[in-house]
Amino acid sequence: MSMAQITVMVSALLGWSDIEIQPSRGERAASAYRSVAELDRPTERTVETLRRYNLHSLYFRRFRAPDVNQVLLRLEKFAQQRAEPEVVYALAELSWIEGKRLDRHRDPQALDRYLDAAAYAYDFLFENDPVLAQGRKPADPRYRQAMDLYNAGVDHFIRAAMTRGEIRPEGGKVIAFKFHGVERKLQFLLQESAWQPTDVHKLLMATDFEVIGLNKDYHQYGVGVPLIAIRETQTDRKGKRDPLEQFYPFEMAFPMTAFLVPNSRLKDAHTEQGESRVCHLKLIDPKSEQPTKVAFRVLEGGRKVRVAKATGQVIEG
Repeated sequence: MSMAQITVMVSALLGWSDIEIQPSRGERAASAYRSVAELDRPTERTVETLRRYNLHSLYFRRFRAPDVNQVLLRLEKFAQQRAEPEVVYALAELSWIEGKRLDRHRDPQALDRYLDAAAYAYDFLFENDPVLAQGRKPADPRYRQAMDLYNAGVDHFIRAAMTRGEIRPEGGKVIAFKFHGVERKLQFLLQESAWQPTDVHKLLMATDFEVIGLNKDYHQYGVGVPLIAIRETQTDRKGKRDPLEQFYPFEMAFPMTAFLVPNSRLKDAHTEQGESRVCHLKLIDPKSEQPTKVAFRVLEGGRKVRVAKATGQVIEG
């Protein structure tokens, strides 16, 4: 699919105007993650966390640049001892802010900080830890902000991988790419979908496009980066289609959601902060009707509850 304007013509008899899908105007993905796009300083709650752990003066130094790496390292050590929700969230937020600062200077470490932001946000949202679970309150603005930090961090990582050209699942093959001159690696995995890796010939960022002529008041929130997968008809050298291809259109577009599963430094205390994270990017088919795998957990008092195996979250009802 080219970057040319994609136009969907709707019957005039129905009284609908033309619906157009155009390249997004302005900064890419900024509107999708507006709550963190302009986040350049720690929020009030994170500042309180820095004060609580006696790191405020180290981060906000008057006459010298802040020692961000030392602040992050100390917070990480505290989180490894006891994963307090405010500490893990502060790690995600401060990593994001530092990633933006480094990115402005084209520092290759910026990508590691974006990955850290997504990974700590993942810990905050999904890590199977009873202490962290206490911080997952929908009324807490950090809960929603953690989702945006996760999504924005994963978004930056995918865009960095796209600098090498087109990316595709390729059956779980590791993709090597360079970010500001430093080589990185990424593995795409397509799981639990009717589509096969060989069906995905291109992947586009959904946030690179916007819909014109259609009511956009409805927005589905959640974790994961929306992608557009493209399947193109395969032909031989003479331009003839395979007999099986006659059942497919010449080009198909279908949705995919990118979900990053990083390694957790909260679990592995031997992982150095400067080391690049090991992570896999799962491509999830949002149209898949795979049932949620559940398990049971016994709480204090003998009460048994259902939990999602993938996240450890309690399933109500």
